[in-house]
Amino acid sequence: MIKVRQVSPLSPSPYLLQRNTNHIVWLGSFLLF
Repeated sequence: MIKVRQVSPLSPSPYLLQRNTNHIVWLGSFLLF
């Protein structure tokens, strides 16, 4: 989180979007398996 903020402090949206996508994929894998 700190590294991402240092790299792109003015654009946290892409990071949040990627985090949400990863969370959804993790939930999907958990439900499938």
